[in-house]
Amino acid sequence: MDRNLFPRTPTTTRVETYNLNAAQIMTTRKSSSETMSSAKRLDTIQRNIYIPLLKQKMSIASSANYTNEENYVQPKILNLNNDMEVKTEFLRSKRSFIAAGPPLLKDKPTTEEFYDWKILIIQYLEFLPGYQAGMLVIQPNLENMTEDDLKFTTENYELIYNSLSKATIGNKLVRLKISAISRLPVWDLVAWWSTVAYIFLGLAAASRHDGICRGRGRGKP
Repeated sequence: MDRNLFPRTPTTTRVETYNLNAAQIMTTRKSSSETMSSAKRLDTIQRNIYIPLLKQKMSIASSANYTNEENYVQPKILNLNNDMEVKTEFLRSKRSFIAAGPPLLKDKPTTEEFYDWKILIIQYLEFLPGYQAGMLVIQPNLENMTEDDLKFTTENYELIYNSLSKATIGNKLVRLKISAISRLPVWDLVAWWSTVAYIFLGLAAASRHDGICRGRGRGKP
């Protein structure tokens, strides 16, 4: 039999097999890269570019010596305008506010209305020249005052007392109770303030007591 009629299957060497496998792997990777969606490729590119840059910016910004003028962000600080024109207008507005008079306490206010008035009257007094926080609850130290200082203090307390009196002129009960407030040598603002506060604390307590009694009365058979 002629052997040429049946040719042998070509044999592949080990080296040729290795090269063939390597070529197939590279072809597979290339095919996988080509078949990757455009959105995924864009996301991959962005991650590779922007994440390192972001880390770098955060590191720079955290430094106390960061002075990059190109990316500088102005801090949120309000620069106030305190020129002479603004100060003049402020004084004019302050005088107008004082001239308008103190907030008035009406006759027979509710407890809520009384406490609202207390807040408003203190805000008004704070605009008065010479008023200091604590004048309504702490007695002034008049010892070792010069004659001029005592005169100024007397006039100052007079202004505050008149403002309080004007604010409560419409309340009959307050006018009755503060009639005994003394003026030796300055008006006793502490006694005035505590007397008025006591009036409405007492009224509030009485109102609560009446409410409880009425509630009990309804519950009786």
